[in-house]
Amino acid sequence: MAVSHEHAALEESLRQQSAELTRQMASHRRLLDINQRLLETLDPDSVLQMIADGLKQVVDYDNLAIYRVDEEARELRPVLARERHAAEVLGHVIPFGRGMTGWAVEHRQPLLVNDALSDPRAIQIPGTPADPEAIIIVPLVARDDVLGVLNMGRVGGAEVYFTQSDFELVQLFAGQAAVALANARLYTDLGQSEARYRFLVDNSPDIVWSVDAGGRCTFISESLERHTGWQAGQLMGRHFTALIDRRSRRVALEAWAAIQQYPDRERRIRVDLPRAQGDIASVEITMVAAHTEGRFTGAHGAIRDLTERESMESDLRRQAAELAASEERARIARELHDSVTQALFSMGLTSHALELQLDSDPAAARQKLAELQELQREALAEMRALIFELRPSRLEHDGLLQAIKTHAAAVQARRGLALSVEAEPLQRLPLEVEEALYRIVQEALHNVVKHAGPCSARIEIRLEEEVLHLKIIDDGAGFDARRRGAEQHGLVGMQQRAERIGARLEVHSRRGEGTLVSVTLPVAVPLVSVD
Repeated sequence: MAVSHEHAALEESLRQQSAELTRQMASHRRLLDINQRLLETLDPDSVLQMIADGLKQVVDYDNLAIYRVDEEARELRPVLARERHAAEVLGHVIPFGRGMTGWAVEHRQPLLVNDALSDPRAIQIPGTPADPEAIIIVPLVARDDVLGVLNMGRVGGAEVYFTQSDFELVQLFAGQAAVALANARLYTDLGQSEARYRFLVDNSPDIVWSVDAGGRCTFISESLERHTGWQAGQLMGRHFTALIDRRSRRVALEAWAAIQQYPDRERRIRVDLPRAQGDIASVEITMVAAHTEGRFTGAHGAIRDLTERESMESDLRRQAAELAASEERARIARELHDSVTQALFSMGLTSHALELQLDSDPAAARQKLAELQELQREALAEMRALIFELRPSRLEHDGLLQAIKTHAAAVQARRGLALSVEAEPLQRLPLEVEEALYRIVQEALHNVVKHAGPCSARIEIRLEEEVLHLKIIDDGAGFDARRRGAEQHGLVGMQQRAERIGARLEVHSRRGEGTLVSVTLPVAVPLVSVD
């Protein structure tokens, strides 16, 4: 009988173990199926709901809460609550380190407590009853980051508890759930980032583009239509030169070859783009190479329409030149007014003295008459010099060199400036070119007189290998040439005049070291005409 009883007990034990094994295998199968569906879900809210539903199938519970870790606020914020007292749980934030939930996150350790009321770490959520409860708490850890924590419980007496097997299953489930939640959040972040990028690209003043290794368009932003009238779809898959005017394609292809040869260097080129309306847009293209595992895979960059910018720059240059010219006219007008007023006043006094001495002292009267004639000659010379500055009418007849020498002599006589002109014989240039060069000399000397202080200056003009070199050099106070203040409109006007005749103007100066104004003009190529 004893043997039979032991045999029956052994059979019963085997049946129980087999049933437990079957239950665990079924739980693992359910767990694998749930995990598969979890990993295929990329919406964070859906992932949370699947965690709650799937966990119910693996290990039954009476209540469940999932908290998100807020590192900045150092808090655990509830994002999902199921079953009993869900509203109260969702309204309760747990500070780091508080309660069993806070402890599990702080220490990154799961907890199994079958008598939660007796645990000193337990805290009471306001509005929930103090029922006897068994609790499993598992941090949700993915890529070594604690994303949140899962808190599940069963309510009842001593007969209600979680087994060690339940604890292990929940930990397995939580590990997979954390990965799924991390993937979903990354996907959401990526979607938001792409949306922001798309918004910036579509609303950018530039046209954003990319091409593959063969130069075929793989992306063009919608701003293309706004700038050119062409739709992005018309160019997708075509070679990028289809967008570029034929006269600019050589430049574009040279840049494309260079970026393949030197992919670490950014390229900037200016080309023309034909618009759908039939006109041409001047643009700047920025080009950056793309690599995959060290292999050239194409390029990307931006296209910026220069039409508006060039128009604004042209307006600014024109306004600066007009302002400089206006200031020059105002200066000459003041000098004309002052010199003529002074001369007339002196002539008036002399003529009055002459009138008084005419009968009483004829010899003194003759002296006053000579003084009056001298004053008249000086006033006439001064007026002619100033009028010449306003419009050098003799420039057309005498040429650039003589006009500069005449002006230099007038400045030297009026201002007492030690000024020399060193010039080689020079063939006549187009009148508009000579006038522009004369005005540059005129403005440079005005700056010397006004700003350089007591000093000497010289003007050098020479022709070397069909390039005209004009220099105005002084040894005065100098200035910081890198800073262009409101008082330096004259420099802007000089630059504008040089650009309009195809010349290059450079200004070199330092405080206390004088100033050099240098103009370089090729004279063997067709010159840019002046309006």
